Amino acid sequence: MQKSRLIYFLLAIFLVIFISGGIYTLVRQILAITFPLALFMDYNFYSQALVRALSGGDMYSVRKIGLAYLYPPPALLFVDALHIIPDGIAQGALFAALDILMAASMVYLVCKKYSVDSRKTVLFVTATLTFAPFLITAQLGQINMLTQFGLGLLFVFAFSLPWLAGLGLALAIVTKMTPLFFLAYVVATKNFKVLKWTIVSLLGFTFFAALRYGYQPFLTYLDVFHKMTGVLPLGANSQAISVRLTALWHGADIGAIQLGITLYLLSIILLSAWQTFRGGPPEAMFSITALAMMLSPNILWYHHYIFFLLPLIVWITWQRRNIAVIVWCLTGMLI
Repeated sequence: MQKSRLIYFLLAIFLVIFISGGIYTLVRQILAITFPLALFMDYNFYSQALVRALSGGDMYSVRKIGLAYLYPPPALLFVDALHIIPDGIAQGALFAALDILMAASMVYLVCKKYSVDSRKTVLFVTATLTFAPFLITAQLGQINMLTQFGLGLLFVFAFSLPWLAGLGLALAIVTKMTPLFFLAYVVATKNFKVLKWTIVSLLGFTFFAALRYGYQPFLTYLDVFHKMTGVLPLGANSQAISVRLTALWHGADIGAIQLGITLYLLSIILLSAWQTFRGGPPEAMFSITALAMMLSPNILWYHHYIFFLLPLIVWITWQRRNIAVIVWCLTGMLI
């Protein structure tokens, strides 16, 4: 009884620190940018790209990182759908509300998959919605939660509803190219039905985007993507591992470091895929792939840490009887 009380007491302290840290980070972010510019700032960039595309212009005419829409053309369909609402602030608010709904639903589905009781599920949902990178994502109107929700569908429904899992992976890929890493997960788990539905869904998203915006944005995106792979933003805001290592190791070749990091993480994914293909637990590969996907890009900002959320929730629920794993994962969520 005393041990149980101690655990609940420590958990309560953790939640106070966790929630306070999330709120503090959000307030600091809002105050750092003149209000109301801080509100749904990134969503506004997406909307501007949509206006250019629908008027016959180039959705990628603005390419400055941090001030532009630089995602594949089909991702703009989701912004397009919100434009049935005329007011921009209302659109951003709806986008943020959908972020909350997707985050809560994703965690609920993972908890249900592992038969986590309702009290712990509520705890995990609360931690998710007060996770600092999630709050920043919702405040900026960032698209990353949509990507992660797609990966959540892949994880939860891979073996029960392959069409929905494939749709989820396709959704993740068309909103952020790095989820292509998860094709290795699909092959390693020998889930070729999911692979089929992923391809079908990708073709569907591509068809509707081409019908709406034309084929030219797809050709332009190839150039956009190529140039982004050669950019390494420096400065205090960049969270890329290569940038951080270069700050410690003056004079180092940042390009070579970035290449080394990418190859190392790819090798980890392939090794994990081999273990999974031979019968290892798919949860381990899913979490490893998700973490590698987040850490590998040359462009990495604080709000990208939202991609910690799904693999840590998966790991906690999968290994919920292992106190060391729980402590490690919860500590990671304090980022």
